[in-house]
Amino acid sequence: MCLRINMKITQQKIAQEDFRRVLWVAFCVIIILLIAYGSGQWHPNMDGRITEMYICDSNTTLSHATEFISTTNQLYICGIVEGTNLTRASFFLWCNDVNIFTLRRSLNIGHFFIPIPNTGYNDSYSQGNCRSTVQYDRIVVHEVNFSIVKP
Repeated sequence: MCLRINMKITQQKIAQEDFRRVLWVAFCVIIILLIAYGSGQWHPNMDGRITEMYICDSNTTLSHATEFISTTNQLYICGIVEGTNLTRASFFLWCNDVNIFTLRRSLNIGHFFIPIPNTGYNDSYSQGNCRSTVQYDRIVVHEVNFSIVKP
């Protein structure tokens, strides 16, 4: 009889310990999701999609230009995100077949303007043929070709 009671108590303790482990794991998962959500790394319904992408010379209007002078003050990767929530994408810029710019970021719904760093001397852009792409998980969804020429 005493052995049965001890086995019952032992089984109850094991069940309580298992329950505590399950609670601890659930708590850790919830904390990880809250941190990811709060930092913008994850949203349960990230359905925003980049529907248009261009290279712009101002951060106020979208332009469809494909040729820019090297002394342009600032160039931007620009476009439109549509959907009900933000999206996360990777941006790449190649000039003369050399990757000069890579960025991964979250974008809100609406217009976006991402500054492209100067690639030449004296705060100018290097001349040549350039290409910008945007990717979702290594899948290219948009590509824009443009040229930077002498003034």
